[in-house]
This record gives sequence, structure tokens and C-alpha cells, in this order.
Amino acid sequence: MFLFREIVGWSMVLLGLWAFWVTWSFLGETPAKIFQSGPMTVIGIVLFRGGLHLLKVATAARVTQLTEPPRAAAQVPRRAVTSSGIPRGGIPVRRTPAAPRR
Repeated sequence: MFLFREIVGWSMVLLGLWAFWVTWSFLGETPAKIFQSGPMTVIGIVLFRGGLHLLKVATAARVTQLTEPPRAAAQVPRRAVTSSGIPRGGIPVRRTPAAPRR
């Protein structure tokens, strides 16, 4: 699956670069085709950025498969809770030291 994403990503990047080259050739003609170059620029941007995104996703997916699986988290003992949601033994109160007097 990663290879498919990479191939499609690279082909979209190349198509985007080709669209930029076509845009540049439109602007280099005499008279310049300004109105035709606008949509071609947008197409090139979408293709190029989409290809880069696919390459980024394929690389991230491959890296996550190469890492080791996470270890099981240590079980933290849970306190017993009453039906009202208050822990048995009362709600723990944090006591802070009194502020010094001036």
C-alpha cells in the first residue's frame, strides 16, 4: 500500500511541475496567454501539493510500522466509587500551607 501511495505521490508531483512548465510557456509566448495561465497555475499548485501530501503520508505510515509496538501500560489501582460518583473515603482535599502574615 505504501508503494502505491509513493508512486501516485511522485506522479502527482511530476504532473504539477509539468503544469508549472506549461504555465511558464503560456507566459513566454507572444502575445502572452495571461488568462489561460491562471487556471493552469491553480491546477499545478493542487497537483504539486497533493503529491507532496501523499508522499508525506506514505513515509509516516512506513516509519510507524518500523517502530516497535507500545508496551502495555501499567495498571493503576482504581479507587472504589459510590453510586453518586464520590470516591469512598471522601473527596481528597489538598492542603496548602498558610500564607505568611505581613
